[in-house]
Amino acid sequence: MLWIIPGKQRIGVSNSKIINNELEKEVHVYTIDIDVGGTLTDGVFSDGREITEVKVDTTPHDLTVCLVECLMQGAQELGLQGIAELMKLTKVLRWSSTVTTNVLAERRGGYMDR
Repeated sequence: MLWIIPGKQRIGVSNSKIINNELEKEVHVYTIDIDVGGTLTDGVFSDGREITEVKVDTTPHDLTVCLVECLMQGAQELGLQGIAELMKLTKVLRWSSTVTTNVLAERRGGYMDR
């Protein structure tokens, strides 16, 4: 989503009156969608006008690693300083994964005692 924030700038004085001009300052607010797959983790970053896509390797041993790598690469592609700046500009972050579904469908994984 792109928000336009109006501001005022003094551009001149005419007959003792200040003439104001409306400025438009763009503030990018991002929506991030991250999908962790078996092999690749896909990230889609949108500000409502443009879409940036990134792919990183999935790290099955620790899904937080590929999540952080995806956010870092996305921030870099957007020209931001890092994840902290990206998060300040993010309104929605969606995370999805087929990992749990695959574990259930393939009947693998650990068992729990009742």
